[in-house]
Amino acid sequence: MPVNLRSSALHRPTRTLRILLLAAALGVAGCSVAGASPASPAVPPTVSPTDPGSASIDHPLGRGDLVIRVELVGGFIGPSALVTRYPIVSIYGDGTAIAEGPVPMIYPGPALPNLQAAHVSEAGLQRLLGLAAADGLLGPDASYNGMGVADAATTAFTVVANGVRHRITAYALSEAANDAGLDAAAAAPRAKLRAFAAAVTDLRGTLGSSAVGGDTPYVYTGVALYVAPGAPTSGDSTLVETPIAWPLAMSLATFGELAEGSLGATRCGVVTGSDLDTLRPLLARASQLTGWSSTGATYTITPRLLLPDETRCPGAA
Repeated sequence: MPVNLRSSALHRPTRTLRILLLAAALGVAGCSVAGASPASPAVPPTVSPTDPGSASIDHPLGRGDLVIRVELVGGFIGPSALVTRYPIVSIYGDGTAIAEGPVPMIYPGPALPNLQAAHVSEAGLQRLLGLAAADGLLGPDASYNGMGVADAATTAFTVVANGVRHRITAYALSEAANDAGLDAAAAAPRAKLRAFAAAVTDLRGTLGSSAVGGDTPYVYTGVALYVAPGAPTSGDSTLVETPIAWPLAMSLATFGELAEGSLGATRCGVVTGSDLDTLRPLLARASQLTGWSSTGATYTITPRLLLPDETRCPGAA
């Protein structure tokens, strides 16, 4: 995990463990799927314009410029969970790495996730880009399908380097056992993708603590709010919370727009700036069962913190 968060018996596992647990949950046997793309050729390093004296792989430099992302896409999961599922790790041009940290194992849990940020040095980022090149992530876009596992997630890798945005995906990548029926040419690139995923989900183990700064809470500057009519429910009548009064001018009945995908009557809008300053402390004290009252009705709000490269509501395909 990029932020190497400590955990205890009172917390859920760190992201490093979470990806392993999710892998175990998804890794079941099946039949081979034909049509895997050939291994992608590595792109040789170029000279960075910011440091002409050193050979390096060029990459974007801004805080909101994505350089590396590993995420899970799709799978047998509800639409509302899809839109609030965060990438396993996102690393940006200024070296900021963002991933989920541990949260208390209580119900209802906090409404907000525990996103953590850490800084990766330029030398560390170059090391990761070198690994990406070696593991076939700087070649043509490709999809590497494994065994015929039903309802598994697809692991998607995005790497932006040398002026090109590379997108590599692998269905049911989670366990090597899924590749047992593949020939060597099809299995080899999937093994490399697993190696790269392991490297970026344990940044300190990969790069050393000198190249990765300490963990700090991610300071978000925008939040997407998924708003559905009615109060949250849990099936336990003893778990009832007093709704929070919606503090912004626009009624929740007309907030944002109808959400994309299969979210029914759910609406979604983005809050930033002074409105976010007003809303932030209320979101911080809300739980998963906290309703929000607006113009005489109660609503369920599911917040999705926007990452630095996000400006709109993520959709649910």
